[in-house]
Amino acid sequence: SGSCFGGDIGSACLRRRQFLAPSQAMPLSKCRPAALGVAALLLTSSSATEPIEKDVVVIGAGAAGLAAAQGLHSAGVDFVVLEADVRLGGRVKTTSWAGLTIEKGANWIHGPYTEEGENNPLWDSKQKYDLKGSFTNYSDFKMLTRQGDPVKERISRRWQKRAGIVVEGCIRKSAQMWEDAEANGYEPLEKNDISIRQCFDDLGYSSKAKTPLKKDVAETFVWEKIDFEFTQRPKKISNMWAWPMNGDYVAKDYYITDPRGFGYILEQIAAKFKTSIQFGQLVTRVAYSSSGVTVETKQGLTVKAKYAISTLPLGVMQAGTVEWDPPFRQEKISAINGMVMGYYGKVYLKFPRNFWGQEEHLVVTGEPVGWATWAVNL
Repeated sequence: SGSCFGGDIGSACLRRRQFLAPSQAMPLSKCRPAALGVAALLLTSSSATEPIEKDVVVIGAGAAGLAAAQGLHSAGVDFVVLEADVRLGGRVKTTSWAGLTIEKGANWIHGPYTEEGENNPLWDSKQKYDLKGSFTNYSDFKMLTRQGDPVKERISRRWQKRAGIVVEGCIRKSAQMWEDAEANGYEPLEKNDISIRQCFDDLGYSSKAKTPLKKDVAETFVWEKIDFEFTQRPKKISNMWAWPMNGDYVAKDYYITDPRGFGYILEQIAAKFKTSIQFGQLVTRVAYSSSGVTVETKQGLTVKAKYAISTLPLGVMQAGTVEWDPPFRQEKISAINGMVMGYYGKVYLKFPRNFWGQEEHLVVTGEPVGWATWAVNL
């Protein structure tokens, strides 16, 4: 998401091979944005010292910045995009490895469409450019213990189903909590809130886990349903605010495997206004008032504009490396510092032989939960 400053604004699908891609979620809360990606695309850079005057300056050429630029371009607005890196796409990075095109960052389109037929804009782009991939089938998996022993399918299937039923129960409980809060005028609204962990316990999720193995399997599916989605332990997640994860969009995930890379979408978007993107420009100061905004970069570039759209990452905002003039109010600073983003570790591994089979996923159960627990069979 971005912030506006300035005056008052008016109006080739890959075959499965002998590869695994384990994914580990670290315990930090996660904001789940729609997935976007882009391969490196060098467009234009500037070391000019003369001020540039534009109607709008966009800070950042990641997905949010390019979406803003696309809207401005379509409306015929005179704008410039400033990007600190030498490539666009932000957290989305495509690379080649072992003869494959792989995504170091974003990989999925989450929630491609609604039940009413309204498409996620990313899904429209996927269809427009025929980006290859497949819907993730979370039920197509093989489970092993940490010692490499296979878990009986009837046990793993039973607990995956049980976890799914409990999640649906927590979603219904969340809706009921909101109805109760509004009907009773709770202040704050979260007065009757509980954690997702408590919701699982209230619904008796682990009550039938009578053996160490079943307890491990039960916790593995808590991790898959909750930790992996939110990058936070369920005891720290609000059950009221957690659901639904994809808003009105269906709970489906489309895994991109196109050899052009996920970022091909952004490449095509940026191609329409590539001369308006300035790379290698690290913004250090933003001065704003009712009469306009001035943006300065470490490289000596100054941009004067009527408005600015900031899409700086949360980490940059928290680091305080950009000077804002006038400084933000303490309330805004506290809000920025109070937010956290989730971190995922993605590792690609190649083995001399296939030891895991043809299932789409390999799931490893046991302590430590969340450490290389889930892998994709490429």
